[in-house]
Amino acid sequence: MARVSKSIADYPMSLALRSIIIGVLLFSGSLVETGAWSAETGPAIQWEDLLAGMMLKRESSHSSGDGGGFRATSVWHLCRGGSFRYSHSSTVSVEAPGSLGSSTSQVSQTGRWSVVIKGSEALLVLKHSNGTQTSHLIAYDGEQTYLDGERVIRAPSHECP
Repeated sequence: MARVSKSIADYPMSLALRSIIIGVLLFSGSLVETGAWSAETGPAIQWEDLLAGMMLKRESSHSSGDGGGFRATSVWHLCRGGSFRYSHSSTVSVEAPGSLGSSTSQVSQTGRWSVVIKGSEALLVLKHSNGTQTSHLIAYDGEQTYLDGERVIRAPSHECP
């Protein structure tokens, strides 16, 4: 009998439910869709193998329809050995009769990253050089990567040695 293989992404469900299912599969060692997911290593190490040397990029934008809008880009370079570089830039533009204006802000930070498993959730923990710490829910469905419930681009980092 032929085996039909379906991905979790083939079923309609919320991202939160999908993240929980992936977490359970990771925790039980049942998720072996790619070479990075092995039942022989712990979930945190599997995540670190998947993310080390990679860049995560999230972009968002909104247009007000009258010429103004908002655009933001966040990029995390997660280097092997646990260091990271983070950058965020955003631009707000306003267009009103007789005037045009925009404001741009940029943030750049460095630090150490790790993955912590809490129950069925995987958290990307960033310990910033300035002493602050942030945690982001991370999920992977075998094809797409999600950070805090939003799809991010995952690609090899050009900033990591």
